[in-house]
Amino acid sequence: MGFLAVDMLFRRRFLLGLVVLALALGLVASVVYLDYRDFLDTPCRVPGSGFTFTVKPGMGVSDVARELQQHGVMQSAYYFEAYTRLNGLASKLKAGEYAVTPETTPRGLTEQIVNGRVVQYAMAVVEGWTFQQLRQALSEHPKIAHTLGALSDAEIMARLGRPGEHPEGRFFPDTYHFPIGTSDEAFLRRALAAMDQRLNHVWSQRRSDLPFNDPYQALILASIIEKETRLPAERPTIAGVLARRLRLTDWAKLSAATCAVRIYWLIPRITPIPARGCRRRPSRCQAKARWRQPSIPHRATPCISWRPARAATPFRRRSKSIIAPFGAIN
Repeated sequence: MGFLAVDMLFRRRFLLGLVVLALALGLVASVVYLDYRDFLDTPCRVPGSGFTFTVKPGMGVSDVARELQQHGVMQSAYYFEAYTRLNGLASKLKAGEYAVTPETTPRGLTEQIVNGRVVQYAMAVVEGWTFQQLRQALSEHPKIAHTLGALSDAEIMARLGRPGEHPEGRFFPDTYHFPIGTSDEAFLRRALAAMDQRLNHVWSQRRSDLPFNDPYQALILASIIEKETRLPAERPTIAGVLARRLRLTDWAKLSAATCAVRIYWLIPRITPIPARGCRRRPSRCQAKARWRQPSIPHRATPCISWRPARAATPFRRRSKSIIAPFGAIN
């Protein structure tokens, strides 16, 4: 009986110890779980202006969690890694640059990285820009990867899959958003595709009797009309004049007879010289100086050998003017 009593006592104490241990583990697990849930829903510790974090290609979830903890964005790298792995998101993290605001939680940051909602930078292709101005803007943008700097215009068009085409007017003016590291070639491809889509849509609505062989010719003439027009009401009249001239002559002679194209051709090729009586109005002085060059007579036609091309990028808000002004042509 003594042995059985000792054995029963031992079993009771052992079971009691297991119960106490289970309660203690449950309490610890509850505390950890509540702390874990609080961690996921507590905003990250970042300055009021926010914080930009970069997930580099090849980084795993452990690397990301460690980087975030080292920058003080979150308190526990283990909680972040546990949440990512338990939800099957560890292999879905996308490289890129991410913005962490004071309202961003670790849960929200994880969803942001998984969905690839990277920081977007903007660059506007301004209406009326020449291709050289567009290239300069791309080369000066700090967030764009520069790969075309040493190439000529013709080489760039060949690289974009348009060998032999003139670059002027091929890129649609708009504000484009892109992540850091986007190449200038990718940017130009996007603007080129946008221009093709818009131009083909407008070209499909043209009149059948217009003196154009392809959409690009309509784009050239529409650009000239925009440069020659002061008021919207003048477009049909100017369009009619230029279209009737085009039926009677060729592109080179029409270009040489148009002030907008002549100015576009002349300005990059001359150096202004001071003119008399222009001290009070420097801009007027420069305008006079351009036409007072001794090497270019006033009545010269320097565009006779000029290849048909637009004078600048098209006008986005007046994109329908590619075809619409010609509706009044008789």
